[in-house]
Amino acid sequence: MPLQEYQKDSLQNPALHGITITDYNCDNGRIPCLMVDPDSHSGIDARGAMLRAELESFGFHLNPFGSTQGILVLLHGRHGRRENLLAVAERFAAVGFNCVIPDLPAHGDNPADTSRFSLGKSEENIAANVLDDARRFFHDY
Repeated sequence: MPLQEYQKDSLQNPALHGITITDYNCDNGRIPCLMVDPDSHSGIDARGAMLRAELESFGFHLNPFGSTQGILVLLHGRHGRRENLLAVAERFAAVGFNCVIPDLPAHGDNPADTSRFSLGKSEENIAANVLDDARRFFHDY
């Protein structure tokens, strides 16, 4: 699936979306990933501010924008790619999560030409390995 215009916009102008995006290789360099976190220097975007206001109106207590409370591993679906989840990661970043989005085997920019749907020996621990790499990347041990 080729990159869509809205995905290109997020990649080229992440500060306009209140995030930073780092292209990173996880799982011993086998898995291309995007590391997404709140950009406290550029500030929150309008969609993020609206989401925060809505959650606070329901009584949720949110930490100040830019502070984080955990890491989420976001997994795309069949025929997907990591960039498909940038808008989702943007919203999670607005409420205090770092996100890591891997290109699963045989998807996006992952060099593997086939996927065994996490049944293969090299695939069974992808999510856990990616999370471990994200903890080191975000300095969240």
